[in-house]
Amino acid sequence: MQYASYDPLDGALERLSGCGPGLANGNFNHAPMVAEALCAMGRPDAVMPWLERYGPRLVARGPVGEKIDASEWRAALGQRDRFAAWGELLAEELREAAWREVLDRWVGHLAPGVSAAATHGAIRVAMPCAL
Repeated sequence: MQYASYDPLDGALERLSGCGPGLANGNFNHAPMVAEALCAMGRPDAVMPWLERYGPRLVARGPVGEKIDASEWRAALGQRDRFAAWGELLAEELREAAWREVLDRWVGHLAPGVSAAATHGAIRVAMPCAL
């Protein structure tokens, strides 16, 4: 029986931190979830080799562009091109408050849309928070 080991996860997330939510072929980037799943399934040895094979599909994260005002976050929901701005907003909040406080606030904000997007919104928002 293989046991969960998350040793390579930080390195994988660091490698993915400059990537956007899309892939070169127009599909979505599921690499952070795959890396965590491999760790959970007791295959930490497979994380980085898998990421090396997947790497050519990755697309760089776009520029932040117009910042998202925390008081007007609803206006930025569903805008795929605002991914980097969302990451910047959450990083700023994490610099100003404990991660549990930020998590509590944003889970409350974003939970109503989780089922509509099959949890992808919550997962994608969580990636910048983990870094």
